[in-house]
Amino acid sequence: MLHLALAIFGCTPYLDHATPGIVNRGVIPLSANDAFLGSNIFLAREMERSPYLFNFIKSRGTPRAIEIIDEFSRPTKMLLFYTAEQQVYVSEFSLRPIPGTNQGVKDWIIRGPYAISRQDYRDLIGNEPSFYNKQIPLFIWGSEKRFGATPAPLPTVSAVIAPTPPPTPIPKPLKKGVTKKVTPIIVAAPPSPTASTGELDPNRFALLNTDQQALLLSRGFAARNVAGDVIHTVTRENLTLLEILNWYCKCQGESELDALASVNNLDKSKTIALGKKITIPVRLVKETKRLE
Repeated sequence: MLHLALAIFGCTPYLDHATPGIVNRGVIPLSANDAFLGSNIFLAREMERSPYLFNFIKSRGTPRAIEIIDEFSRPTKMLLFYTAEQQVYVSEFSLRPIPGTNQGVKDWIIRGPYAISRQDYRDLIGNEPSFYNKQIPLFIWGSEKRFGATPAPLPTVSAVIAPTPPPTPIPKPLKKGVTKKVTPIIVAAPPSPTASTGELDPNRFALLNTDQQALLLSRGFAARNVAGDVIHTVTRENLTLLEILNWYCKCQGESELDALASVNNLDKSKTIALGKKITIPVRLVKETKRLE
């Protein structure tokens, strides 16, 4: 009976209703400051359920990002990204039998490490530099916990006495009737904020930190890379480049379609495979809400 249960369980999506905001949505960063964002909550919940996953993260440290792949008739997978080491682990959800009983334990079986793909690495390195010196907060069993090595202290720098600067020359007074010409200083306008609204101005794009990316993803906005390009992960069968162009670029022009096909090395007349990541150049982007 247990083997039958295992077979049935392996053919049934496990996460569709539990975490609809992050399943099959591509790579999602964890927050370095808030234990109650979707990706942090999901990982903490699974660590409570899975002894393997808990002990792995306790030993290895918390990943910087995760990706959940949950497809019908295939085992659910979770990718654990360790960006600083450029490594990714693959964990597969299974019902592990308890020896001598007819019961099983829900667990994540982990393999790896493997090298992070170039596309995923480019999507992840846009996080603020201080993010890598922080331990990820996870709310587990009623309290906040952080797993990983303590950040190394800053190196001690010995004091150096600077040499005495030369005296500032006193400007000569201007002759009577002569006016000094002053060149005006032009200050460029700062980038428009994007984190609160999710709107994207191609000419004034501001990089997002980890928390801003995670917040926008949880609100239904598309992922972006460090250049500002939108990254769409295909989660629907029979999707075409023309549909993607129409959604994100609000146009159906042949030249734009050719540009999109060239950037992604795809045939514009064919449908796109599930799981494929499509890059939409920032110069073409008009819509940043995620295409469902």
